Amino acid sequence: MSQPTPHAGPRSPAEPAGPAGVPAELDPRAVLELVRRVTVETVFAAGSLVEGFRHAESDLDIYIFQTDAAFRQTFPGRDRVPWDEQDYLGERRVHLEYWTVERLEKAVEKLGGATFEDPLAGQYISFDELKFLNNVSIGRPLREPDRFRELAGAIDRRRLAAALHAKYYGAYFGAAEDTSGLLRVGDARTAALTVQQCLDAAVDCLIARMGNTNPQGKWRIHKLDRLGEHELVRRYWACRTAPQGDDVLHEYCERCLRLAQELVLRAETHDA
Repeated sequence: MSQPTPHAGPRSPAEPAGPAGVPAELDPRAVLELVRRVTVETVFAAGSLVEGFRHAESDLDIYIFQTDAAFRQTFPGRDRVPWDEQDYLGERRVHLEYWTVERLEKAVEKLGGATFEDPLAGQYISFDELKFLNNVSIGRPLREPDRFRELAGAIDRRRLAAALHAKYYGAYFGAAEDTSGLLRVGDARTAALTVQQCLDAAVDCLIARMGNTNPQGKWRIHKLDRLGEHELVRRYWACRTAPQGDDVLHEYCERCLRLAQELVLRAETHDA
């Protein structure tokens, strides 16, 4: 694997994704050249370029599936899965992430029979694993497409959404309780920071209940726009910046708590 080199100057404006989600200015064969010496089960593209959240500085995210044996041969002495590397194609940064088929199977097993009615759904699976399962579920194969479809077909996106919903609800409830406690003891500044975490979790809870399984908070606004929740974007954004002055922070926190509660109730009654 060649060493990354810093890019010099701005990149070209973002172009539509080409075959299999690869940017139009890149030849998919050049992408595969980065992993040509590696024994793989399948290779696929995912991330923002595939999901449609791309911009001029977006990385190209490439995922490589190997068996455990092939992974140990590729990375002798390295037991940590996944393994990350970076390279460049021209000025486009390429993020390479190596996973094993066995690790995917374990993640799917942890997801289990998650449902929206189960408050403990997905309690044994990490956010990194949920992010990975989402990337597999939306991925575009670059090599061995039949094998990719076989592996991706094991992921139930409704169960994935249910696990995310449960995790976000837990985060919302904890942050809401903390915010209320901080307000009771008069620590409005810390409450103002905590209530933003509460609001973020409530928004993510609703997004998951509406079927979006991308767990990355940085795309929160884009996800809401894609779901047609333009008025919610406005209300969320208005609450996302705390006002100056301790005398108004208490009211600000109460307003954010009300919005967060409204969103969680919407999630509970949403017909997914």
